[in-house]
Amino acid sequence: MSQTRAFSSKSKPSSAQVNPLPEAVDRRLLVSLMQRLNDPVVARVFVSNVEVDPELKIQFFGAYLSAQETIKRSQIQYAKAHEKGLAAAALKRRCWDCVCVSSKFFFHSVVSAARWLHQAMLEYQHQRKTNSMPEKSTSAKVIMLPSAYKATGTDN
Repeated sequence: MSQTRAFSSKSKPSSAQVNPLPEAVDRRLLVSLMQRLNDPVVARVFVSNVEVDPELKIQFFGAYLSAQETIKRSQIQYAKAHEKGLAAAALKRRCWDCVCVSSKFFFHSVVSAARWLHQAMLEYQHQRKTNSMPEKSTSAKVIMLPSAYKATGTDN
């Protein structure tokens, strides 16, 4: 109950505040629009609306020029960004080509090294089979141990 009384005790807004004049609303919106002319989208909207009526163009000529400048500046920035994007894409392609060539060279180097090692191993195995252990000389008075790493019992 107290809430309804508090609500009802508030003074009712005047009819001027509820239904403002259309000119006042237009003026407020136009001022708000003119404050944001540094935004390219707002500048395009402003220019497209002002160019329809020559009187408005004359009346807001300073704002019109400022909006035109903002539009031109945004076009220049877009063009520069587009050029940088194209340059970055070309650089990316060149880097990718370099990586591909390097990886192909590395792959071919590894394959060549593997073939060389395989051929060397085959030659070694063939040589080992053809040149068997030399025959022991019976005339030499040399004691041959089965392995040099095995202990003979005399080492301490």
